Amino acid sequence: MLIAGFPAGPWGTNCYVVSTGPGAECVVVDPGKDAASGVADVVREHHLKPVAVLVTHGHVDHMWCVAPVAGSYDATAWIHPADRHLLTDPMAGLSPESAGMLLGGSYEIAEPDEVAELADRQSLELAGLELVVDHTPGHTPGSVTFRTPYGEQGVSEVMFSGDLLFAGSIGRTDLPGGDHATMLRSLRERVLPLRDDVVVLPGHGEQTSIGRERATNPYLLELDTGGDADGAPVPPPTRAVSMNDKIVAPKGVPEYLPPDSAAFLAVRDALTAPAVHAGYGYVELPVFEETSLFVRGVGESTDVVSKEMYTFTDRGNRSLTLRPEGTAGVMRSVIEHGLDHGQLPVKLWYAGPFFRAERPQHGRYRQLQQVGVEAIGSDDPALDAEVIAIADDGFRALGLTGYRLELTSLGCAACRPGYRELLVDFLSGLDLDEATRERARINPLRVLDDKRPEVRALTAGAPLMLDHLCDECAAHFTAVRELLDALEVGYVVNGRMVRGLDYYTRTTFEFVHDGLGSQSGIGGGGRYDGLMAELGGQELSGIGFGLGVDRTYLACQVEGLTVADPARVDVYVVPLGDRARHRAALIAAALRRSGVRVDMAFGGRGLKGAMKGADRSGARLTVVLGDRDIEAGEAQVKTMSTGEQIAVPLDRLEHTLKEQLS
Repeated sequence: MLIAGFPAGPWGTNCYVVSTGPGAECVVVDPGKDAASGVADVVREHHLKPVAVLVTHGHVDHMWCVAPVAGSYDATAWIHPADRHLLTDPMAGLSPESAGMLLGGSYEIAEPDEVAELADRQSLELAGLELVVDHTPGHTPGSVTFRTPYGEQGVSEVMFSGDLLFAGSIGRTDLPGGDHATMLRSLRERVLPLRDDVVVLPGHGEQTSIGRERATNPYLLELDTGGDADGAPVPPPTRAVSMNDKIVAPKGVPEYLPPDSAAFLAVRDALTAPAVHAGYGYVELPVFEETSLFVRGVGESTDVVSKEMYTFTDRGNRSLTLRPEGTAGVMRSVIEHGLDHGQLPVKLWYAGPFFRAERPQHGRYRQLQQVGVEAIGSDDPALDAEVIAIADDGFRALGLTGYRLELTSLGCAACRPGYRELLVDFLSGLDLDEATRERARINPLRVLDDKRPEVRALTAGAPLMLDHLCDECAAHFTAVRELLDALEVGYVVNGRMVRGLDYYTRTTFEFVHDGLGSQSGIGGGGRYDGLMAELGGQELSGIGFGLGVDRTYLACQVEGLTVADPARVDVYVVPLGDRARHRAALIAAALRRSGVRVDMAFGGRGLKGAMKGADRSGARLTVVLGDRDIEAGEAQVKTMSTGEQIAVPLDRLEHTLKEQLS
């Protein structure tokens, strides 16, 4: 099953797209304000066909885009009859304050062309999915939830709860049509009887589960132990309350476990090795910094700063942010520790996790792993070519062939102002939405980076920076390209490339792998001639890159590359008996100290079970050692690929094993 969810609109209402898998029909749940573009992104990415729009209740933050989405895909909208009137009169379900926030001054909203009404306990078969409708009034008279079987990862069902149940809370009942006693009754009769392993996907906030809420939600705890608002006794839940609800990794955070983790490490090591060989020194930096560092360094108009940063206030009332990228932190460290007053250029490399509050997709994560380099203190075009070649060498070392390097120049402080005026004049004549106009006001270059087809069509004739470079920037760009040609680093010039960070100047580049779909960027970077001064340092030039380890790992999978030895160990030792177990531990330790990868069977397993462990380890050789073997002064060495087994004297064992492995 494919479930893609994302928050939309001023209240961050969760919209969900649900299907049996990529390339199938799907249903859309609660497309609220500003959700249509997100739905389109999911549909396009997974090649889906929406056939139904399901509405948990009639509040406008959940159904603003019902008509546009249903109309775009010729889909039927489903809503409970008690809330159907809100499709055309959303003000009836809102307080004046909420109406002002959500609707603004004027609005126009209409009922979709095709509407079907939901009924309590109704079973729907849509897009190959089985959905059960539960009428759960309280938040609104027509509130419903949808449940569908899941049957994977210990989850029996998934429930789309709308504004009935949240992580740690429940829906409000102070809006028109709301009733607290009715809400509690819905929770008691329709939520408490559900199994603990039911995953809850709410209308707002993070996902949860029935077990977690039964154990920790104060509203459900009150229902579980006392009575409801009418004083009626509450029956016990059908399952015992569990305080051991399964804890899972946060959404959008990939984990790499054996054996896949070996390939992940191999990718990271391959990307860092060229930097080490070029004399770059390693730098370990904090994973969080003062928020102002990224606002000043990355740029307030960027999506990274305006939408994607994980920012929090610590106990000292300081605003801190989990690092969304690496360059600003490196520059801060160089300035703070005076590295810019030593030998130039300062050449550094780093690796580790970075954090962005994005809508998770395949290849786009909230915790992303990157390798990066920064070279600070020289504007020599040869340094640009070296940095780009280091990245290219890393990809080549992995055996990747299906990527391309896109290259451009974004000019400098001398030529960018004049180009900016030309671009602003051009953009002012376009019919852009308010958000895009605001982006153009702060940094008009960012509009050229907009991926929406309608915006790209409008800006197709926009002037390009490459056509308005000053003589010095043009000569610099020519020199970079000549050096890349000499180094046999292939590239294509892309005059529309902007990249997602405001600090780039002159040489800017991106590595793209089309086998990854919409998340095709596997790395990129550029020159940042004014960044150090912007952060309070000297007027020094610099250039760097960030390469995505996660996406590069995916690119290797797409190309069918084996980048790591699947074997965990070279030798597996199987002891049979108490004396043999003691001797085996000594043999394993001695081999490890001499550089051989060794594991052994533990727990007194029999020969058959221990040999299965040897197979799973991927070891080339297995040493079988019993008490009788010790008495005879020998061990049995088996070659796993052929099954050949020989007796080897214990005093020659280490030498023989190394000889066979070499």
